Amino acid sequence: MTWPWPDLKIKPGFHLWVFPLGQTPFDQDRSTTQELNNLLDVSWRTASSTPSAFINELADDFSKRTSQVVAHFAEGVAVGAVGTAVLKIPKVAPAVAALGLLYTGYKAYEGGSEFVASATKADTEAQREQVSRTTAHNLGSGLAAFVESAPGMALGGYGISRAFGAPALYSRIGNAVENSVLAPTREAYAFRGPGSIKISSSLVSGEGEFDALAVSKVLAQRHPWTGVETGSSLDLSKLRISRVVSGEADIIGKLPGASKDNVIPFHIHGPKAPSGALPSNMDLAATRDLGILQHGQTTTFFVGEGRSYAALAKVGQESHFSPSLRAVSINQETGLAQRITGEWHPSRGWQMNMPETLDFSQSLQAISQMRARSPWLSLSSIAAKTGG
Repeated sequence: MTWPWPDLKIKPGFHLWVFPLGQTPFDQDRSTTQELNNLLDVSWRTASSTPSAFINELADDFSKRTSQVVAHFAEGVAVGAVGTAVLKIPKVAPAVAALGLLYTGYKAYEGGSEFVASATKADTEAQREQVSRTTAHNLGSGLAAFVESAPGMALGGYGISRAFGAPALYSRIGNAVENSVLAPTREAYAFRGPGSIKISSSLVSGEGEFDALAVSKVLAQRHPWTGVETGSSLDLSKLRISRVVSGEADIIGKLPGASKDNVIPFHIHGPKAPSGALPSNMDLAATRDLGILQHGQTTTFFVGEGRSYAALAKVGQESHFSPSLRAVSINQETGLAQRITGEWHPSRGWQMNMPETLDFSQSLQAISQMRARSPWLSLSSIAAKTGG
């Protein structure tokens, strides 16, 4: 046999690959490329067909296979009840959860492997269509079964939780969803949705100061007393005031964004409010830095104790909350400005210091140049009133 490449020298250390007659070194790559193309084609067809397969399967179940829907619902109730009961047992729950994850992972791997094996070998149009149609039908059927059983799972879990208390895992998941999804969505809507307004950038300076006096007037006009406390928040970063939130006769509840920096909560007290023109313990706990309170014609600017309360709540020590009161109240009808301070003692209640009457014009000037992040620097710098 004549060597086809007479000038080719095979050097020591190199390998000469031999391929079957009629096959080139690139045939194996071509085969791999074909399999990859088959897999991508079938995957796209499957993904495109699954939504309609799911809808069709769901419609058929409710119109033609109602007994199957009832069976899935009953299975869901059993799974929800048993799963919730198991999660109530701390020593068993992790093991059961791990087994469940392992089994789910194994079934997903098994199904995925079968799909890949079938898809890569689907060389013809008919084969690819058959694999994608079968897989989409199976996925649609599984999704339909899950949707039909989900209400039952929720009902079963709810029943056990109501009877014996919710598992800690449910609480953690609920808190995570609330803090990561629901609360941010509500707050974004409160500052951007109907009832929110934008304030002029002239009310805020670049030195971290803002005109709290002008802002308090705008807020007071939006909150007439109607028998319940109402409030809203000013976001200095976005220059927006949130929609009005209504509470009860003597409590406002949580205001939008009140736990964030650069957000100023405002609310009103009624004529018969227990704490009058001063913030209650709950008001102090819910306010991070500066808070504004309106009581009749009196406006009170106070320093919140929200950071201290949050630190205690984090370790379950809310009952040890002992706030300080640091506030300045002004009444523009009477021209009276007072600095009011005190300490709360769990056993003795509020121990108040004698109110200090302040120079009224200096009070208005200081409040018009309020330091949002360190309000006490502004409020404590106001000089006392001198003379008569």
